[in-house]
Amino acid sequence: MIKRIIALCVALLCFAVFALAAEDVRYAFGVRDASVVNADEAGVVVYCSENRGIASGTLNFTYDREAVRFVRLELCAECPVDYVSVYDNEYGQVRVAFASTAGVFKYTGNLFTLFFAPLYGECETAVGIRMQGSELYDDDYSPTAFSAAEGTLTFLETRLSTAEWSGLRVDHARQLITGVIPGTDVDTLGSMLVGDFILPDEVHTGAPVESGGIVYSVVVVGDTDRNGRVDTEDYIMARLVLTAGTSDYAVFAAADMDNDGELTAEDCEILREYVSGERLFRPEED
Repeated sequence: MIKRIIALCVALLCFAVFALAAEDVRYAFGVRDASVVNADEAGVVVYCSENRGIASGTLNFTYDREAVRFVRLELCAECPVDYVSVYDNEYGQVRVAFASTAGVFKYTGNLFTLFFAPLYGECETAVGIRMQGSELYDDDYSPTAFSAAEGTLTFLETRLSTAEWSGLRVDHARQLITGVIPGTDVDTLGSMLVGDFILPDEVHTGAPVESGGIVYSVVVVGDTDRNGRVDTEDYIMARLVLTAGTSDYAVFAAADMDNDGELTAEDCEILREYVSGERLFRPEED
């Protein structure tokens, strides 16, 4: 009888340890670092790396309100969450409540992106984003513990800009220098830029200008075949880009003759008139 009692006690103890270990499974969340140059806004991705089965939850994020402001939240495409409530108290905390109307999910991966904007334009500031106490509800719809990892959002001061009289523009998001007129030589291009930079050997669409470890592509307006000249071949290329598209931002920008961010038949007509001599070259104002 005593042996049976001991065996029963051992069995119960093992079950208790197993149950405790099962309940100790962690829910782990993290924020991926982001570093951007002279951007209007930038986002850090919030992800889940361990998930036993979440029904819903609320996460709190902190940020330095003296450096940045919260802008918006975007769900990642693969995330199963379809209900989100976002509240920014404007004192350095964003509260995000989320749930899936389909019920419990065990998804791990990117959940959503929190976008912030710098308050003082071009500056360098590290912004820590961390998750504070929150409530998560597991498959039993009871509160459960979780772990979290911080991230850093850094806005870096740009080292490249343009002279006010130049008519050029630096697109930091796509790393382009737009508005360069055909025939511009290297020395003239250098006089139009401000900052620390390394000039290319020749000026043509796609020519690299390096500044602060970032390589920008020169965009010579109308030079869609990237040889520095504007002629019939460029018109043919522009028509091809109009119909077939291109993943080359520099070529697209070169074909966008009115500089409105879209490529239309009107852009191709402007380029044709320039090539044929029907109009003098003059980039349209923004």
